[in-house]
Amino acid sequence: MGIAEWLGGRQDGAEAHLADALRMCRIADQPSLGAWVGYYQGAIDLARGDLRAAERTYNRILEETAPPGSPPLPAAGVAHAGLASVALERDRLDDARDHLDAAMPLCRALAFSPPWASSLATLARLKWARGDLAGAITVLEQEGREAAPRYPVVSVLDPVRAERARIASIQGDHEAVLDWVGTGSEHHPAYVREAEDLARSRLSIRRGDPGRALGILTGLGQCAAAENRRRSLIEIRLVEALARSAASDHEGALGVLRAAVDLAAETGHVQLFVEQGEALNGLLADLISEPTPLSERSLAHLGAIRNAMSSRSTRPSADRSAIIDPLSARELEVLKLVASGRSNAQIAEDLYIAIDTVKRHMTYILAKLGASNRTEAAARARRLGIVD
Repeated sequence: MGIAEWLGGRQDGAEAHLADALRMCRIADQPSLGAWVGYYQGAIDLARGDLRAAERTYNRILEETAPPGSPPLPAAGVAHAGLASVALERDRLDDARDHLDAAMPLCRALAFSPPWASSLATLARLKWARGDLAGAITVLEQEGREAAPRYPVVSVLDPVRAERARIASIQGDHEAVLDWVGTGSEHHPAYVREAEDLARSRLSIRRGDPGRALGILTGLGQCAAAENRRRSLIEIRLVEALARSAASDHEGALGVLRAAVDLAAETGHVQLFVEQGEALNGLLADLISEPTPLSERSLAHLGAIRNAMSSRSTRPSADRSAIIDPLSARELEVLKLVASGRSNAQIAEDLYIAIDTVKRHMTYILAKLGASNRTEAAARARRLGIVD
């Protein structure tokens, strides 16, 4: 019942059922089953944007599954995976790495696969945060295949594919997004499909249709607010700010961005902002110079966000004069076809390879060129004389 309530976005009802289940696990002295319950409680805490509560949940699991003087149970991986996610949201990358190092072997040994999938999604985000986009995609597309559900499910149950589509939508990889979300009709916004809708919104912005993105985001924001999912609200507001900026509504963009910063100052989220890229960084700079000042707490948190963004911007970018990691012969073939306007499907046909192989080549091409999308990669390659 708790899981059903969680999937329906009814966090309070889910929490009550999970509390009953946890009491029964403790009475039966079943710490591993208790960790399973804790996995969903932690998901609720994270969705609410309550990083402190999530930290308490995962530390409680750790106490019960890895008591001092005893080897940890595999279920302790649930706790380490969750603590890694909390650390990453706060931009504590070294702490996230330490917890992932502990989580990965333990989660892999579990018969219950969602923690393993979640830890891989967090590892991908961590690699991306450290500038290793190709490594992030490799984790999701190679190791992630073992952990992802065999059949299509809603995004909240498939963190590996959801994170792959999320990265693709932010990077402007339209085909990868469409492969996942499809081109189906609009539906009533719901927590279980939030990742799909956010990906569609970003795709609409990239395609020059911010109005459609705003239509999707309005429903998503109302749904998240009604269910008190503050983490969702932060990310929705960030995408909305980019959509309003694309629609030349600069004042509106700064208004929703202010709301996101104020909320993040309460929750402690940093990495969500960093992941949106330089377009958001420009808006954040404008927000500082707004006539109505931010609160002292929000201004301090904005400083932490911009510091994290500055740290990420030091990785190799498209403005460098040379490629540090040269393209392979096959990558060069793919890049030339991209520059000529061929789609992934057409490239696969031209080169007699699978579409997934084309996508993997594109991931490495983008990383090596320091480009965020196909168009940018082609332009960068022309400037460097790699393609005509």
